[in-house]
Amino acid sequence: MIKSILRKFKHAVLHQIKKTEYLLLINKISSFQKEINAKKKSHKIIALVMSNVGQQQFFEDIYRLSVKNNNSYHYFIVNDCYVKNEEKIDIFQSIKFITPGIYRHIKGIDLALHAEISCRSRNVKDVCYVGHGFPGKHTKWSVENLNSFNHYFLYGPRDRHILNFVVKDNPSCISHMKFWEVGYPKYDAQLNSLYQEDALKNELGLDPNRNTLLFAPAWDPGGALRKYGVELLDKFGGMQNFNVIIKLHPASLVSELSKDYEFYTGKKNWALILKDICEKYDNIYLYKPQQINPLFKLADVLVTDFSGVAMGFFIEDKPVVCIDCPEYFEEVLPSWGQDGEMSKSNDLFNNGRNASYIVENLESLESVIKHSIEFQDELSSARKKIAVDLLYNPGEGTSHTLIAMNKIFKSM
Repeated sequence: MIKSILRKFKHAVLHQIKKTEYLLLINKISSFQKEINAKKKSHKIIALVMSNVGQQQFFEDIYRLSVKNNNSYHYFIVNDCYVKNEEKIDIFQSIKFITPGIYRHIKGIDLALHAEISCRSRNVKDVCYVGHGFPGKHTKWSVENLNSFNHYFLYGPRDRHILNFVVKDNPSCISHMKFWEVGYPKYDAQLNSLYQEDALKNELGLDPNRNTLLFAPAWDPGGALRKYGVELLDKFGGMQNFNVIIKLHPASLVSELSKDYEFYTGKKNWALILKDICEKYDNIYLYKPQQINPLFKLADVLVTDFSGVAMGFFIEDKPVVCIDCPEYFEEVLPSWGQDGEMSKSNDLFNNGRNASYIVENLESLESVIKHSIEFQDELSSARKKIAVDLLYNPGEGTSHTLIAMNKIFKSM
């Protein structure tokens, strides 16, 4: 009897909680829709859609120049989960952030920019894929994803080559798409040498008598960070002849509120692990801002695994050392329906592997790094061959992006 009463009570409580959450969601949708309706009278409405807070950086320069140009654009941001104020970058502090649960019901949006190919904008006619880094690794793109957007802001010729390859057996699946050769806004400041290098060196406390190593691994399972973890970080700590800057992929630091927390992090709090490592070694520095580009100017060598950050480093014509991760190509990628061997061997997908030094075991890591610096011109021609194919409108990607957006609005 008592158990039965408790069950009914529990059911009633849960029902009330769900009802309360539902009413709260309805109120949020209604309130936000009214806000959009009011702004729409004088502005074009733009949704910046991302899958984790680290992807704010791919919209940052677009928004900044838009404000500077006094464009009549009203922006808001969509993330897969609630975003705390401290997680918002400075320029977006006054921007409204909403979740997909609200976004899917909002109407009147003129343009959606997607940082992630799996993002969706159900009620938006013009949807543009802007990406979140140089594409690579994935040899197959689903038709469902390709059908989810009708504009593609291309970084450079390499993007086009990759897309043509993945649709070669079904070219009609992109016939609905409009391609815009805009470039890559995030690289404008790097190409125009706008970063204050000396100030950043002082801020990080780098020893001027040491070479600087930048460690920037992919987030993926089977990657260097997930496979070696603290063992690898301790290895860097032992390299006392180097300043070691660690810049984690934003996905490795996603909030526990994210539905993809376990997928991205392996259920490890990498921020806490890195905090302990930095306290343990005086030559390791953790870089917390989202954009990695300022570090490309400071570092003498990049250490990664199969991450696309290598491509950005090639623009500086500096050596890249890749920690080999066979498990990723032999097990992880095939489990996702990708061709692991092609991802490893084909220059379209392997993120510069053939223009990098490959480390097959951690014992040889330091010696390979030293060699790459001593003979830094050894792979220069291979790096330049890749870099020249990366960007349209080098240093002017942001302005060309806004020009493309304006043309989309005029065609509406």
